[in-house]
Amino acid sequence: MSGQKITEKLSYLTDIITSYDGHEQRIKLRQYPRHYYSYDYSAMSKYEAQWLRAMLRIPQQETYYIPMWHNILYIQEEAYKDSTVLYIDPDYMYNLKDCTVIEVFAHDDVPSTNANFYTPVKRYGGGFIGLVRRLPRNLMPGASWIIPLKPCRLQSPYELNYIYSNGTETTINFEEVLYHPQMNIPMEFEINYSSTEYFNKYNLPTTYNGREVFTFLPDFVNDDDAKMSVNKNIVRVDNTTGLFTYDMKNTKSYDTHTFTITMGDKRLINNMHIFFNKVCGRFKSFYTPTWANDIEPSFDINKEEKVIYTRVQLAQYYKYNARSRLIVVFTKDYKSHIFKIGEMESITLEDKLDYTKIYITSDIKETIPKNKIFMISYLQLVRLDSDDIEFDYETNVVAKTELSFKEVDDDEPNLNTGTTVNS
Repeated sequence: MSGQKITEKLSYLTDIITSYDGHEQRIKLRQYPRHYYSYDYSAMSKYEAQWLRAMLRIPQQETYYIPMWHNILYIQEEAYKDSTVLYIDPDYMYNLKDCTVIEVFAHDDVPSTNANFYTPVKRYGGGFIGLVRRLPRNLMPGASWIIPLKPCRLQSPYELNYIYSNGTETTINFEEVLYHPQMNIPMEFEINYSSTEYFNKYNLPTTYNGREVFTFLPDFVNDDDAKMSVNKNIVRVDNTTGLFTYDMKNTKSYDTHTFTITMGDKRLINNMHIFFNKVCGRFKSFYTPTWANDIEPSFDINKEEKVIYTRVQLAQYYKYNARSRLIVVFTKDYKSHIFKIGEMESITLEDKLDYTKIYITSDIKETIPKNKIFMISYLQLVRLDSDDIEFDYETNVVAKTELSFKEVDDDEPNLNTGTTVNS
């Protein structure tokens, strides 16, 4: 049977109460996310078509162990018959989160009745799986792989397409049975990010002022891979006679950025899982760069002067905006420098040109030459704009997702100190 597409979804539930001045009170209503899987199937024979149609009619309360085809693991060392230990790459331990049963596939040119087998897991360690049952045969690295099995129920409604009288195409949607097993992977693999180049290319801190920092690079391939909208906390008061005014609840603007993110490494996919579980959908706020060139500097950023000059006339637009702003300076040697900025003013320098002068109100540890600056982006305090995240898998190691980040007014800790992060 041919599987064409896999979609995985995690779903939290957050209740949000927004006050008059824009502050939010958020309540997490779901301790663990619900987990959904969608598999596309095309029956390759009459038998498979009949099996698919029959499967959609099973009782709703039935639980089946479903292979997690997108979470394949590979054996790292040769395992011998009667052994109860399989060694795997520790970077992929997260693939086995909440998994208590695995299926072992052994590729062999000689047919064997015990080539593939199921076994419950006894325990996990730092890079190994302890099995309840002994291995029925030898397993070789590169020729054997592990598929986690998860207990799931079918979601309704069910639909399928007939391909003449014998064929069938359908998408089967599964919901993982919500439970948290006592036997699980070590906690360090659930909370620590794996090291991979494209997870944090510019060496941002993974936490800042006690909050997570979103370090994934967005796509800039298609025209709609990145979008931004700006809202204001105002109400238009219209008396229907043609006159109207605005009730200004506050003088801040609220950005919403939407990014498409491609993860070309399973460790990167797992890091996205870990990040989403840390912020719990819409529940927790975190920091993210806008990943846009928000300020184009005209000169070096001098550690003594502590200002940024730019030719763009920003002062008139930000003069009455009460939003406190952080910036992150990305340099060509893959370092990041985080600063708080204050007032902006229009100024004419000795070259008779008009500039915007932006004051930096936090410490600068070193002068940053203009020719070493790759980009200056705003670093915004945001939350996710949805309690759901979807992973669309192209292969078991390549997936895409789309996330929206909504700027918020959560109380911020003291931001008087600048931060420089070295590679």
